[in-house]
Amino acid sequence: MLKFHEQVAGEAQYYEKILIGRRRQGGFYNAEAEWDRRAEQYDASQKCKNSQITGMVTAFLKNKGLLSGSVLDVGGGTGHYAIPFAHFAKEVVITDISTKMMERAEKNAESKGLNSIQCKKLDWENADLDALGWKKKFDFVFSSMSPAIRNLSGLSNMVEASRGWCCINQFIVRKDTISQKLSDILENNRPQDPHNDRNLALAFFHLLWMCGFEPEISYFRDEESLSLTIDQAFIRYAGRYGVRMQERNLDLREILAGLTKDGKITAHNQSTLAVICWNVSRWEE
Repeated sequence: MLKFHEQVAGEAQYYEKILIGRRRQGGFYNAEAEWDRRAEQYDASQKCKNSQITGMVTAFLKNKGLLSGSVLDVGGGTGHYAIPFAHFAKEVVITDISTKMMERAEKNAESKGLNSIQCKKLDWENADLDALGWKKKFDFVFSSMSPAIRNLSGLSNMVEASRGWCCINQFIVRKDTISQKLSDILENNRPQDPHNDRNLALAFFHLLWMCGFEPEISYFRDEESLSLTIDQAFIRYAGRYGVRMQERNLDLREILAGLTKDGKITAHNQSTLAVICWNVSRWEE
């Protein structure tokens, strides 16, 4: 577990609460079952994207020399980052709490002819790295937008698994014209958007800083315009809005149909991604 000096322990708790506060709250929440349910839709949604950010981040990390050795992708889902990483790394291991996500990741890797990717179903924040033999095993430990590292336990395991560098991706701005319209319809029942939260990046930075690391932040900005069929739009937005719409007795597909022009739905997106990197080996010298 990451340790803080007594003088900053209270402040560290404050920043951890920011991270935890954005996770699913109230009642029983089975993360594995939820992501198993969403795996197919999530994978299809990722493949509909036209964003350049994944390529930008991959090129950035490659130029820093972080993708040449062994790479661990925590909460890597269906391989959105692990697959491009595998073109440069000696080996890539993906962890995820969802069996269905790991099955999708394996199929995606096979379709690209990649045999250097291993998939491991794992509850990351509660993982026993000693039992896994993963203490200081990886040259680079990465996580993008994963709830698994939004607490001190998950963050500590990232540090413990790395013998070189760690990196966290966090969107701090994500504006989507269709999402805005759907949120307006839901009014007070709109879902929280983890892709649009500057405070999460702030909390990660402060926690790492208070541990004595020297985190580096880089920013990547992108704009994209998507022309989607109703089916494609449904795949893209059902994960966030489908259940909320049902709770209001609203039909998401019908609402999307009302947003079409000439049979297509146009979504304009703007995003800013914060990429936080820190050197673990330097900290341990």
